[in-house]
Amino acid sequence: NHRVPYNIDTWEKGKQGQDLRVNLDDADRSILGKIFYNATSVFEYGLGESTAIAAHVGVPRYSGTDANVNWVAHVQRNNANSAKNLNSTSTAKNFRYFFADVGGLLTDGNPKNAQLQKNEFDYQVAPLMLEPQAFDVYFIDGIGRYRYRVACACLAFLHALKYDKRGQVEDGYRTSKNAYEVKVGIHDVDVREGNDMLEDVAYVVEESKKLRVYSLRHNATENEIFQLWKKHSSIQDDEFQGIIRTGNSTSSTSFDDSSQLLNTTKFDIVSDFIYKRASAPSIHDRNRFDIINHAKKHPRGLSNQDRAILGHAYYEATSVFEFGLGESTDIAAQTGMPRYTGVASDPKHVISARNYTNSGTYHEKMDHFRFILVDAGKLGKDEKVIDKSLSKAEYEYQISPLLLEQESFDFYFIGGRYLPVSCLCISFLHAMKFGADMKQVKVGVNKMSQILRQYGKGVFRDVAEVIDGGEELWIFQLRQDATEEKLMQLWEHYRRSNAP
Repeated sequence: NHRVPYNIDTWEKGKQGQDLRVNLDDADRSILGKIFYNATSVFEYGLGESTAIAAHVGVPRYSGTDANVNWVAHVQRNNANSAKNLNSTSTAKNFRYFFADVGGLLTDGNPKNAQLQKNEFDYQVAPLMLEPQAFDVYFIDGIGRYRYRVACACLAFLHALKYDKRGQVEDGYRTSKNAYEVKVGIHDVDVREGNDMLEDVAYVVEESKKLRVYSLRHNATENEIFQLWKKHSSIQDDEFQGIIRTGNSTSSTSFDDSSQLLNTTKFDIVSDFIYKRASAPSIHDRNRFDIINHAKKHPRGLSNQDRAILGHAYYEATSVFEFGLGESTDIAAQTGMPRYTGVASDPKHVISARNYTNSGTYHEKMDHFRFILVDAGKLGKDEKVIDKSLSKAEYEYQISPLLLEQESFDFYFIGGRYLPVSCLCISFLHAMKFGADMKQVKVGVNKMSQILRQYGKGVFRDVAEVIDGGEELWIFQLRQDATEEKLMQLWEHYRRSNAP
């Protein structure tokens, strides 16, 4: 991106809240503008005017997360369109945005149910787990006390330490600063309780009335930062005894001692523990799918035959991953699915699915369901990507949601029409990575008539076989002679091909 110095005198200041959350003053803007301009990478907890400043100065690498699904989509649209992006000379199409599914939000920004076990993982940890390099700047902001400012700051420092380059040069340029040069900014520090606690591990390098920017003290250790994170985390002390993963095996150990046992970083230990907490199967009554009393039949959804097939498959499964949300998501809720993750590129689909599955009207509340809003750029009808030059689209839709899942699923469902062949390959590869019994893993694919017209009748022949099928829904199982290499070849061949 073209780098542009920040000028407070020409800044439009967010058009007074119509396009941006405006909670910065001029002193905050000047500090952030200078720091962002001198940075090559920025990560944000909470999207808003600071995000527009990052786009304006042309930050080359940017990721940010927010708990409001509509707001994530709004910021993505504004910053991806140079005609609408406030003050920006860059389209910022490389920016990555994450939706943190903490359930519904109250007006002050706090979650309606602060006890959901997925909250900590989806907001604090998941976005950073997808980032294999440290950032120069981490900025923590947002309305509502839920944002865990001190805990997020500790995780930012732990993430930087995990990928500490100590000034190493890769491919001709320095990819990351020394972790002790990384800056972590926290906004609203004068009204947020406990932010001075960072002084034990970090010192202030920039400051305004409501903004403090920290760097790590040179004698600060991972363990000290971890202990501070634990103190400010919402997780109770008795939860810090758990099962820590060691490859494909597990070992019971003290949470505090686990880094020594596994010879890994504290960031890895925190993320592993919180993932297990968030993804643990939820105990609900399992219900056979009742098509006669099926409460929510989408006019453009499944046929009765396909509903019956999917309902039976979901009742037999204990975990489901869905590419695309819709009637299938409702069926997962009605059968009481213990573990569920689903992705969609349209915020309306995320909101609708979450509202229905959490309603408790026709079934128990499935508030453990995890929903991911995919930042795949501007999408058209039937989730067809319009901007094929957007290199992040296929990664965000196909890959990154499954990178967060450290266990295989019993059933993968491909309901969206974006890259269906590649999504089938990725589903099988994900299950194989985690040592699943491939005789038990199933992949359902909807809209098969269109897929066969686009790709031909033998598109899946070399890697999968049909074990059940209806009008548009077919269920596949991996062929016994299928290998990872065959799946990779098929994925590579069709990775950029869309169904009509």
